[in-house]
Amino acid sequence: MAEAASSSPQAWGLPLDSALALDAKAHAGVAWARVAAFVADTGLTEQQVMRACGVPASTWARRKKAGALDSEASDRYLRLVRLFLHASRVLVDIEAARAWMQRPEPSLDGRTPLSLAETTFGAEAADAALGRLEHGVY
Repeated sequence: MAEAASSSPQAWGLPLDSALALDAKAHAGVAWARVAAFVADTGLTEQQVMRACGVPASTWARRKKAGALDSEASDRYLRLVRLFLHASRVLVDIEAARAWMQRPEPSLDGRTPLSLAETTFGAEAADAALGRLEHGVY
């Protein structure tokens, strides 16, 4: 099994130092190579990431060709990466995180964390569910 620590958050475009660094990264736009690394390392499909970022397929194709996401898609992408990294820390590895992201969760009204990642409030709900798992509160 792949360890969560084997894939660098920086390789996925996630600065580790602060919320302000995340804000700057979102405004600057995440390079497509970072998105491709995230897809390759996590086993999520490009279509799943695209949906979680709330980007239509035609816009996604243009951003891919341009080599970077715009600021809005970058913000959503970074939110997804943060949620995935939290899941990989709580659940110990990338495979378990990927499975959790795609599985309907009873604590989330039967929705998948991946589908909830499409909105700020949904991502917060999924993150809170991870927090409860992390602290043994079911």
